Amino acid sequence: MNVKYIDTVCTNTQHIIFNASLLAMLGKFYPNITFYGEKNNMHEVLDILDQNHTNCSSLRTRILPLPIASSGIRSFFVFIFSFFYNIYFIIFANKKELLVFNYNNLMAVRSMNFINKLFNRNILIFCHGEMEFLISEIKKYGPLNSLLWKFAHHFFLNKNIQVHPKIKFVVMGDAILQHIRETVPNNIGKAFISVDHSYFFNSTHYPYNSSKQLKVGTVGVFSKIKGGDDFCKLYHLVDKSKVRFSITGRIFYDMNIINSMNIDLPNNKGANAIDREELEKRIQELDIILFFYPKDSYKLIASGAIMDAISMKKPILAIKNSYFSYIFEKFGSFGFLVDSVEEMAKTIKILKKEDLAFDFDTIQKKMNISSISEQLKEQLIKMNLL
Repeated sequence: MNVKYIDTVCTNTQHIIFNASLLAMLGKFYPNITFYGEKNNMHEVLDILDQNHTNCSSLRTRILPLPIASSGIRSFFVFIFSFFYNIYFIIFANKKELLVFNYNNLMAVRSMNFINKLFNRNILIFCHGEMEFLISEIKKYGPLNSLLWKFAHHFFLNKNIQVHPKIKFVVMGDAILQHIRETVPNNIGKAFISVDHSYFFNSTHYPYNSSKQLKVGTVGVFSKIKGGDDFCKLYHLVDKSKVRFSITGRIFYDMNIINSMNIDLPNNKGANAIDREELEKRIQELDIILFFYPKDSYKLIASGAIMDAISMKKPILAIKNSYFSYIFEKFGSFGFLVDSVEEMAKTIKILKKEDLAFDFDTIQKKMNISSISEQLKEQLIKMNLL
């Protein structure tokens, strides 16, 4: 069976690790894969595959013209382009091909389902952060995300829609699958399957932070929604002579508050995203990565930041949620899950550097491409695609 791997949404560096890992897994089962995507993003993905010594000799590439998603209005046009591309691929595909859509375009999904009732294609659609729209309030979003919120609700919460039997939506793990099926009606829920998030891990030995002072910090976008207030609360609850705080990533928060505290910031002070080299260097300097997501977050999406922590062998200290608990239970513990910011402060107070030794090698082995490929293979066999 030939595979068309179709990315009509991601531009530049969006989802490059996910794209590369999924292509690597599919390549274990299908010798003929054609990768469609935006030029810059495609080159980034191919670089990751090359760096990880993945054989891409049989992978063909086809560039799709897409606007670069550098603003809200440009992102809107990306989704419009994606809508027409997705419909085109369904109409003109061969019946024996597998169409893998790496991103779930909410503007297109209802039309894709309708069109496939006419063309009967084999389709996998991988779901990401857009599924959170199903359990969040519209008032927290801007114009584009509010529109996507409405598309999400009109399709995935609709009791009258029958999903075509050859369309499957893939989420990253059984915990997320369970929450999906608790959230959407049964006519939609039965179209979902799960495969855990895979990742390219390397054998790099990251240097030990020899400072007696514990260095803790957040990685990724820093904002009120992602726990900025709780970060500030924790800062004021601990002894700064023993603990150094850090923020690594773009900051969407009151800089007057940030600057009033003694916090280690990236070179650009969080004004924009930071490059991969600086990101990895700053993560290496941390003893613990902090997560302040609310307890009801990550019910419907996986965490890429968690994968970065495992990759760089950094323990986490986090507010407990169902996804983090699932990862700890299934793959092994690599940090501390607590119920409140106050408990985070208590944990930091008694924590010693010798308490930060976790078996990251075993966890990485359970989550690498080879291991997670077996999950994907099992699902493909169930769908008669292998």
